[in-house]
Amino acid sequence: MKYTFWNGKSWTSDDSQAQPFLHTQFSTGDIFYSPRHGTFIAVFSNNYLDNKIYYSYLQAPSFISPSHDCSNWVDIVENIVKYSWTPAVQVLHSVPPNAISPSYSAGILQGYFGNDDLTNGGRSLLVTWNTPTSDPTGGDPDGLKFEHAQLQFN
Repeated sequence: MKYTFWNGKSWTSDDSQAQPFLHTQFSTGDIFYSPRHGTFIAVFSNNYLDNKIYYSYLQAPSFISPSHDCSNWVDIVENIVKYSWTPAVQVLHSVPPNAISPSYSAGILQGYFGNDDLTNGGRSLLVTWNTPTSDPTGGDPDGLKFEHAQLQFN
């Protein structure tokens, strides 16, 4: 298998030249296309695991219409790195600041709201993350609680 990395201007096989394409580094998250906005949106936790969830979107000069053919990932990736992303905007404070440890695994549940889901052209988006609990016997053997929140976009 051969890997290539984005260096900020082009693809390279030298992993030491790899550059992030968002304005911030992130630990976990999802990037998806929003037909409503005609661009890509990222929902993520930053690499500081500060119990906050952020979003950023791709700033293209006009609506992007990527191929929805899953075999054409090059088209999708090229759009993601071609334009600049907005600075990260905090959308949720996922757990109280004095929690036993940080929350993590921020992401979305694509399509949860059917036709009203942001990924289907609607306005709603279900964001999810894990929160460590102090009692691992509280229903989850790993001591994790899965949290969810509904976001509404214009």
